[in-house]
Amino acid sequence: MLRFSGFGLKTAAAACAGAFMFMTPASASEPSSEGQPLRGVFFSGVDVVDGAEYFYDGVIVALNRDLSRDGWMLRAYGSRVDYDSGNDEGRGWQGDIMLGYKFTRGPIWGSIFVGADYQNFHNPPNTDSEVDGTEWGFKVAGDLSTAYGSPIYANLSGSYSTAFDSYWVRLRAGLHRDNLTYGPEAIMMGNESFEAQRFGGFITFHNLNPLRMRPFDMTFSGGFQFQSDDNSNGFGTGGGEGAYGAIGFSMVF
Repeated sequence: MLRFSGFGLKTAAAACAGAFMFMTPASASEPSSEGQPLRGVFFSGVDVVDGAEYFYDGVIVALNRDLSRDGWMLRAYGSRVDYDSGNDEGRGWQGDIMLGYKFTRGPIWGSIFVGADYQNFHNPPNTDSEVDGTEWGFKVAGDLSTAYGSPIYANLSGSYSTAFDSYWVRLRAGLHRDNLTYGPEAIMMGNESFEAQRFGGFITFHNLNPLRMRPFDMTFSGGFQFQSDDNSNGFGTGGGEGAYGAIGFSMVF
């Protein structure tokens, strides 16, 4: 059963618990319209695929109080995934807190984070899966991207956690025109219960401000998820094979 909410396709890019969604907007390296340094970014979103729905929230704060400068950052992230197993439903919770460093080298900026990861899964009765219960793990995540305003856009993001051997890697490439960035995306992700690959596309609307308050970025993405390790009972925390859709939101402050 493919389930969507009333507003259609939803969120960012990871239908497995523990997947990393580092959604710092491309404009995060720019000062605010009031000339004050930007100290952090809040991001949120939801992702849907056949048999799984993934929700996440996070915040990244520059410890030097200026995202445009190289320096140390602190990240807190949490997510929830609801997944099907036949006629039953499981649920997973994940959270991490990580210390990182952001750097700029010419037209390229990047970041690296390390920290602690918590994951907890409640599976339906009589479900045989290696991903069940609670695990704590060490987590590392990284991001490498072209600078905001570059006509050609490229981004590589990924993470790995020792909790249930969870991993997520995404490559995006495309064009940046005015306040739009768009192009194809490819994703690999998994844990001890599933492995999947995604191929699709994305479009980001930058500096939206319909209420004339604080501008934000909105990303829509979608495509097809291929399931490479489908358990015999159809169980998997990342859903099954089929179309996926995502919406992600990010706002600097």
